[in-house]
Amino acid sequence: LYPLASDNQESGYLDLFHADGATWQHLRSFSNPVFTTSNLKRIMPTVINSTQAMINLMEENVGSGEFFDIHKHFQDLTLDILSRLALGQKECQQSHNKNMKKVTDALKGTPNTVFHIAGCIFPFLGSLLRKIRIVRDPTKELLLQLNETVKLREDQYAQGAQEELDEFGNPGPDFIDFFLEAESDKDLDLQGKDFKKSGLKTTKKLSTEEIASQCLSFLLAGCETTSSTGLGRRRTHLRAPGGDGTTGLRH
Repeated sequence: LYPLASDNQESGYLDLFHADGATWQHLRSFSNPVFTTSNLKRIMPTVINSTQAMINLMEENVGSGEFFDIHKHFQDLTLDILSRLALGQKECQQSHNKNMKKVTDALKGTPNTVFHIAGCIFPFLGSLLRKIRIVRDPTKELLLQLNETVKLREDQYAQGAQEELDEFGNPGPDFIDFFLEAESDKDLDLQGKDFKKSGLKTTKKLSTEEIASQCLSFLLAGCETTSSTGLGRRRTHLRAPGGDGTTGLRH
């Protein structure tokens, strides 16, 4: 559908949504253990901190006596949490998140230009146009940003760095940490073979590209759910004025 989009099969940036066969089994084998109850508990301080920041911003708007868009606050909250969990962002950046435009552009997909149309009509042009990068690919930009973040975190792990604390003194592990802690068989020749794993402990770590790809998938999938936060916005609307609204919320 997007002949000018990056070919993840060629670049090594593969995630569960684009992989198949043995490669999919390989990625699935460590993705499941990452999303455990204990890991989710470890990220709760980050979620709570971002949520409290959103509440504080909304209270400032309420104090002004002016109407404001609740949806925007939920969008900022979603992106802030996901950026802190999947992009390596270590501080709260609601209302001024520098990743907002990048993520929004990535969700829109590769721009539909005359070069894109040419790639659809003449498939052989697709690979050529991708190599010369004639059209901006926002997803690729996010992948490269994540790649650098993962490399930096890998260096910190190699130097024996301890778990970081956020600016409020809370433990600040994220999904990059979890994927680095996870283990896989990256160096095994899985092409055309069934990948089987009897336990969670193996000898190989994930590749930098694989970690970046999994985090990006989590980031984009999470941001997509922003359009489904209508129930949360409705509850906020009912709760804000108190009185009858609060009674309606309870029912």
